Amino acid sequence: MANEITGKLVLKVNKGGAKFNRAESFSYDMAGDSFTHSIVDVSDAGELLVQSADLVNGGYCFLKNLGSAVISLGHEADATDHKIRLQPGAIAFFEINGNTIYANTYQDTSLLEYFIIEL
Repeated sequence: MANEITGKLVLKVNKGGAKFNRAESFSYDMAGDSFTHSIVDVSDAGELLVQSADLVNGGYCFLKNLGSAVISLGHEADATDHKIRLQPGAIAFFEINGNTIYANTYQDTSLLEYFIIEL
């Protein structure tokens, strides 16, 4: 079977001289059938997003910050090297390499929904 993962992104920006309007869609084949889905409470102590042992090769990751604090993401428990940030209400979809991803907040706690599916 093909194109088991599909999605669409629409981005519109219009302020001052900055104008951008784009709609893109994607479809990916899903080689296996392993996945993990959860909602976790993230704090400044860090949270390892628990993944199935079958996801050792990585996969596609969907995230949504359901809380009110900024969440950072990276491959280490220490947030100082994290490069991805999710503002409250923000979503992200990307491919991860490997099976370790940590989430941290800078203050307070925040709920994070994640769905990770194998490549």
